Amino acid sequence: MATRATTNIKIPHYRLLYRTAASFTEPATEGDWTTFLATFTEIGYARKGIRLELVRGDQEELDSGDDHVLGYNGTLTAELLQTLDTDYDEIEALEGVSTDYLLVDEVLNRAVFIPTALLYIDEAVVSGETEIIPITFSKKNVASRTAFRTRFAIPTS
Repeated sequence: MATRATTNIKIPHYRLLYRTAASFTEPATEGDWTTFLATFTEIGYARKGIRLELVRGDQEELDSGDDHVLGYNGTLTAELLQTLDTDYDEIEALEGVSTDYLLVDEVLNRAVFIPTALLYIDEAVVSGETEIIPITFSKKNVASRTAFRTRFAIPTS
């Protein structure tokens, strides 16, 4: 197990990107990462708090009294900050379309890949406030955490 220390506690600041759903192989080298990243488009600015959650889904109680987890429920939520009217068109075009998403934190050199997600979009326009586009993706009872997302370190030289 790795050394535990408070200096290892870091706050990630992810940016959100998307691409047409395609096959995925975790990038092994810095060159692979650059090529992989080039297949994505940045979705825009998001408020602090892009949220990725994985919790236990359906469970079955065993004869031993233990709960056996049958799957996991995953959710991705973010509030995108609208800057141009065309942003709405671009983001709305993603709604209900099987799309790959990527969360990237280049300061901490980590990424989270979310395959074939069906994103849903809300809208929030309030006079005197920044317009936001709330987005949500949920998947219930996936067989494993990695069926919902793959976490990996960004390869560096």
